[in-house]
Amino acid sequence: MDMLDEYLERLLAGGRARFYGITVGGGTALLVLTGWLWWHYSYLNPQTVFWAAVNNNLVVSGVTKHTVSGNANAKLDQYDQLSLGAHNVVKTTTLSSQQGGDQKIKVASETIGTPEASFSRYTSIETNQRTPSGQPLNFKPVVGQWSKQSTANATSGVFADAIFDAFPFANFSASQREQVMNSIKNDKVYDVDFTKVAKNRQDGRLYYGYVASIAPDKYIQLIKQVDNLMGLNQLKNLDPVKYQGAQPIKLGVKIDAIGHQFATVTYIGNSRQIDYAEWGAQIIPDIPIKTITQADLQNKLSSILNGQ
Repeated sequence: MDMLDEYLERLLAGGRARFYGITVGGGTALLVLTGWLWWHYSYLNPQTVFWAAVNNNLVVSGVTKHTVSGNANAKLDQYDQLSLGAHNVVKTTTLSSQQGGDQKIKVASETIGTPEASFSRYTSIETNQRTPSGQPLNFKPVVGQWSKQSTANATSGVFADAIFDAFPFANFSASQREQVMNSIKNDKVYDVDFTKVAKNRQDGRLYYGYVASIAPDKYIQLIKQVDNLMGLNQLKNLDPVKYQGAQPIKLGVKIDAIGHQFATVTYIGNSRQIDYAEWGAQIIPDIPIKTITQADLQNKLSSILNGQ
């Protein structure tokens, strides 16, 4: 190879290197741009975020719900630790207070719910109410005593109350989720104006705020479907027709835009607010062995309150 040939070879080699560099660099830039566009215009799209959060509620292994509601005369503060999948159970701790006139009462209770039964007990009861003879009421016979109620023929229970949220919880297979999501969208259970979505950052995380309305009759159809797919059969006697024409339930909904998970649901026109946390965390509480019927426990409490 003479000098001219060597020169041309070096020139061509340099051109190929520049060409490959431009091609690889351009391909990388295109991938980055494509990823950015997908992230901002697809993954973080308000509709995508909302429906993904609804779908994620149907494949939950664990979550904690914190509910607060009430007014100056009656207040409720409740935590529900819900586990789904291998163990279907919810543990609930509740602190409620009421006052009317000069009388005040504060009750702390604990419940454990499974698809088959609900267990409950009072952990403390405080009141300024007195017996007819003026003595403080003695709640020792009922505090700490577990009661049990079967949910076999019931239309509600601790477990059912926990999963049939404004946006139901379940741990379904992909095909089951698809069935439920199709029903939700086709039946228009939720009405959301996606053109009016508030966006804000809190503790470094991006949240979207929505206003949603629930059609009561469509919602009843939805939870009956969830109930049937879970094999609970607690809502078989619930009739959606009775709720036709009922006023929609309006919600303020806050969703973690990155995680596609509900953060807070507020009932508009109502004091009730539910915050969600500890996604994926599961609990396995000890099921009480020594129990009495729930009716017996309530009868004991009534006798104490009546000074008997």
